[in-house]
Amino acid sequence: MANKGDIIKKYYNEYPQFHVNNNIRLTQLKRNFSSDKKLYREQINRLTHKITNIQNKHNIELKKIHQKSIIKKAKILEKYKSIKNQFDGEFSKVK
Repeated sequence: MANKGDIIKKYYNEYPQFHVNNNIRLTQLKRNFSSDKKLYREQINRLTHKITNIQNKHNIELKKIHQKSIIKKAKILEKYKSIKNQFDGEFSKVK
């Protein structure tokens, strides 16, 4: 029984047009594959760029929120210290 390689060799030798058609088809497949690969790479790059932009926007928003919370915390601590100092002053007068 002949194996696949023997059958293909027979077609190459006895039917030269089969060999030519096979090479043409192989070239087309390589070209299509390269084109699809390039297209997918471009799409991935666009998506990566979009995601990076979204991450940067969110990062900026989070930094602003963090800064506001630090300012609010500082104001609360300042107010607390003011009230505590006032209380300590009044408490020391009572003694």
